[in-house]
Amino acid sequence: MGWKLSTPRGACLVLPSIAIQGVREGSARGPQIGLGLGRIEQVERVSERRKLTKRCVTELTVTGTEYTILDTEVQGFHVRVSRAGAKSYAFRYKLNGRTRRLKLGDAAVLTADEARKLAIEARARFQRGEDPAQERKDARDAMTMNRFWEVYYTRHAEPKTRPRTLVEYERVWMTALKPCLGTLQLPALTTDLLEKQIMERHRRTPYKANRALSLLSAMLSKAVLWGYIERNPCRGIARNPEYARDIRPLSADEHRALLRALDEERREGDFAAAVAFELIMFTGARQGEVLHARWAHFEFHADGRAFWNKLATDTKQKRVARVPLVKSIADRIRVLHAIARPTDSTHYICPSLSDPAVKRYDLKSPWRRVRKAAGLETLRLHDLRHDFISSLAIQGVPLETVGRVAGHNNIRTTQRYAHFADAALEAVTAVRGEMLANARARPGSPQQEGLKFHDH
Repeated sequence: MGWKLSTPRGACLVLPSIAIQGVREGSARGPQIGLGLGRIEQVERVSERRKLTKRCVTELTVTGTEYTILDTEVQGFHVRVSRAGAKSYAFRYKLNGRTRRLKLGDAAVLTADEARKLAIEARARFQRGEDPAQERKDARDAMTMNRFWEVYYTRHAEPKTRPRTLVEYERVWMTALKPCLGTLQLPALTTDLLEKQIMERHRRTPYKANRALSLLSAMLSKAVLWGYIERNPCRGIARNPEYARDIRPLSADEHRALLRALDEERREGDFAAAVAFELIMFTGARQGEVLHARWAHFEFHADGRAFWNKLATDTKQKRVARVPLVKSIADRIRVLHAIARPTDSTHYICPSLSDPAVKRYDLKSPWRRVRKAAGLETLRLHDLRHDFISSLAIQGVPLETVGRVAGHNNIRTTQRYAHFADAALEAVTAVRGEMLANARARPGSPQQEGLKFHDH
């Protein structure tokens, strides 16, 4: 184990530990020492070579001084441990008399084997006469937000994002990010600049600002991971507070008006859309789940039972769901099947109006007709899902069960409906209290004589 001493003129000495005893820890960059030949600016502790493995890197300890462990298999490949304990892989090489260092990635993200492969690729480029560290710097300096959006979209967003979410990303980029940031280079983005360009620029539309900041933060996190910038400047920017819309179940009159409007839509308008609305209304499904439903997903039994088998790829929680259907909805789906006469079980039950093999994009047009006919102009389609979930809570179904039925990944989402469960509990308690009061008011009554309490 020794110490590597770098002087201002580029000279490099490697001394045994005993030769620098008493080194003063006076610099943020490490110990400093004077040797009479000029001031030593940086002291970096260097260990013997080891084969870098996951276990080896994990076991490296924090010493309070930055040090480097060299790999025995690939020359130049090493892991650096900072004074604070952060570990990163890099490849070091000498070109035209200058030592260059190419960072490969953080040890928290890359394994030693993955980083070694990157080092081998970098070494091959170096042996061909290329300068990978300089090329990365040039690419980073030339990378504008417009170019990086194309990289992010192709490399990450398009292959890993749902189509509807991808459309929303494109809208946010075109309307909120590209106009003010598109021509800027990535290294020029600062926290202060982004706060002014996004949060203050869209002060009158706080939700839009939050969506823009979320997308930009996701993009710049990938920029850090891919080596374009060192840190994400979105970190530390406070988002605008958001307030959830009030959730209320539909009244009995509103239910009747809505069902009449759905009957009319089936007779005079879009039968498939009306069935889709009823699926949402009676199962609490999301619109996207209904639009992805195919004939092969429905299962009918001779005893009258019917089920809708949702695929994991079609649900927000990414899990398979088996949903029982009430008889009236099952009958509607049978009628729809008789009308549509699909030639393939992979066709959608609510397809595009022009092609049964193509999924419909949304249900906005028929929903506008239905809610207008029902006199419920402000009712959103998603409110039917809220109504279904609320009705479960009102009937006293435990919130944990409500969450499973609704397909919530987090119980905190279901807690939005907790006040309905509390109201149901209060109503039950009130009924029980009235029964006890009536029994007490009529001594000798059958209710009082038959009243017993048990300890459980």
